[in-house]
Amino acid sequence: MKDYEIFKQKLDGHFKTVGYINPLTKENDPMQLVRAFHQMLKNGHHNGWVLKIIGFGEEYTTIQEYIIANQLQKQILLYGPLSDKEIYDVIKRVDFMVCTRPVDDGGDMCRKTGYLGTPMILPMDSLLQKVIKDGSGYHYYDGSDEGLLDSLIYMCEHCMDYDVEQIRGIRIG
Repeated sequence: MKDYEIFKQKLDGHFKTVGYINPLTKENDPMQLVRAFHQMLKNGHHNGWVLKIIGFGEEYTTIQEYIIANQLQKQILLYGPLSDKEIYDVIKRVDFMVCTRPVDDGGDMCRKTGYLGTPMILPMDSLLQKVIKDGSGYHYYDGSDEGLLDSLIYMCEHCMDYDVEQIRGIRIG
């Protein structure tokens, strides 16, 4: 069985969960997502939602400290590096994924997310925007903190509107 085969079966349901899988580096700026998600909760939007972050890198400690300082241990779950099977066990229960930096080649996260048929938020300057239209399961934001906040709110409200099979049919990379 190829590694990606385990990513072909998503659980049905609405989990009120956002996922992020990427190296936790300054370049990828996972803190942008953490800040936007926290702001969404502070504004009273979509309480009860959870953000699951999978990855490791120089921003891991910064994220961990932010979570503790803001008492977000139940709203933001931080995982270290995981195997493909462990990643699958986490992301099969997310409603949508977020990528905070442009994806030029589709990236491993986009492929795994696509196999599951999971909607995704991406920055507008991603090369994928030229290939995959907004509304097809991929939602684009302008790269700003405010743009990501607006996209999080939008996707929390509309993630169940997307066609899983249409997303699975999009081939990336």
